[in-house]
Amino acid sequence: MVTNRQPQKLAFDLLEAPPASLEQAAALRQREKDLRMGLLNAYLAPFRYISAMGEVRQISDLYEQVFRLPLKSARSVQNLYENVARPLLYDPVHPQKTLNRQDNTALTQEPQEAAQLYLRYFDKTIVEGERQTIVNAVRSTWSRDQAEAAWQAVDEREVYLVRQEVTIQEHNDWADVELYEVYQNKTYQQQEVIYYFNLPESAVITGLWLGNSPDRDKRFVYQVAPRGAAQTIYRNETHIQRDPALVEQIGPRQYRLRAFPVPPATINYDSTGAVGTPKPAQPLYLWLTYQVLADGDTWPMPHLAVRRNVYWDSKTVRLVNGAQMKIAAEAWLPDALTAVQPVRFRWRWVSSKEFMRQGQRLSMALTPGTAGGAARHGGWLPVECPFHQPGGCCCQRRPAPQCRGWIRRPGCPPPDPGGNPTPAWHVE
Repeated sequence: MVTNRQPQKLAFDLLEAPPASLEQAAALRQREKDLRMGLLNAYLAPFRYISAMGEVRQISDLYEQVFRLPLKSARSVQNLYENVARPLLYDPVHPQKTLNRQDNTALTQEPQEAAQLYLRYFDKTIVEGERQTIVNAVRSTWSRDQAEAAWQAVDEREVYLVRQEVTIQEHNDWADVELYEVYQNKTYQQQEVIYYFNLPESAVITGLWLGNSPDRDKRFVYQVAPRGAAQTIYRNETHIQRDPALVEQIGPRQYRLRAFPVPPATINYDSTGAVGTPKPAQPLYLWLTYQVLADGDTWPMPHLAVRRNVYWDSKTVRLVNGAQMKIAAEAWLPDALTAVQPVRFRWRWVSSKEFMRQGQRLSMALTPGTAGGAARHGGWLPVECPFHQPGGCCCQRRPAPQCRGWIRRPGCPPPDPGGNPTPAWHVE
């Protein structure tokens, strides 16, 4: 029986109480391999074992009810069976003490306890820390349906990215970029798609739409709201299960995009209600647009930090301006896309040192806030028009008292609502 010793009891014992001294903490750190093995075995018990020791009630119930054996004798038969089948049975850390034992209590409760202990010690979820091991285990279980459902939950494969298109409209040194995605839910519950991503400081998001069809005229119109109000609206809409989408700027360059609900798959039953036919979920369509300045001869794309519930593979249709996108299979989007037309820059990003040398002539801050903020971050300077001459370009990210207003040059688009420098704009 020594060769069948399972590691979960040792891990639970080591983490029963927090270390009381630096020496105990150092000793515990030396046992991290044992901790991972034990906590993983407990967490994956429902996939690795058919039942738990002391909880195989069907054997004792069979001998008690069919062969009329007394309960004590039936339990003896069960114990014999469990000793023979022990390699297939999970050894509970907290075995049941009562005679009226319940089935699979250990396989239900101890995986949750193992996940809590892992989070408390390693400061991250067990799925994050042991993802590949868990994915391999849940995909190898004896039940195909259980394996598929568990794989979806662990590896966040609930929503499939059916199609992704990037459309770029170039305007010399800046561009309008549209990201269009089509999602299909692979589960029978409503799901939410979440992206955390970064954009360069020159980018500004200009629109977000959801739709139940690819028809742009029928997509839901977006509204601009302060972040707190937008979050409240999103929560209210998700609560009543209507289609909201939300994009928030959560940092200087960080954004969060959320879409809910992605409609679930359904089952159509026949007239008797006994035979059901799975029906694929209806797709959900999303459009996101932003404007961005060129980076050399390329257009920067959103850089993915974290995704939730959505996945893609080699069968996902991925296009750029109607042509096949060249991208690694695991990547969400390319880092950047090459400009079709030569880029002629009217603006350039300079270091804080150069900005202060140029900017102090007019005592202007090119970044939001004060000149101190500009000294830390740098700012935008024009390439063509002289910064220090009357009537020169106003390079501020937001209009300042020194800038008496945005004046449009012939043939130029209106200024971007976020106050970012727009090519070919100046002040008089």
